[in-house]
Amino acid sequence: MDAEKQSYNPIHLTHEVYLLLEEKGLPVKREGNLNAAIDGASEILRWLGLEPVIPRDMDSYRYVDMDHRSYNRRIHGD
Repeated sequence: MDAEKQSYNPIHLTHEVYLLLEEKGLPVKREGNLNAAIDGASEILRWLGLEPVIPRDMDSYRYVDMDHRSYNRRIHGD
């Protein structure tokens, strides 16, 4: 019997990668195609055996500029 497949939000993954690289002192900018970044994060999650799932109430974040401060406020409340 297979266990239920685990899921993770690819929008969160893109933000966490941004923060990790920033923490490592790499000069990262959020520019380019956010949809492509989310799609890439989804592929990574699938490769790791996780199901990429964007909650319905977050799907609109694909279409907004996600600087990390306002992202944290919107997503995490901090």
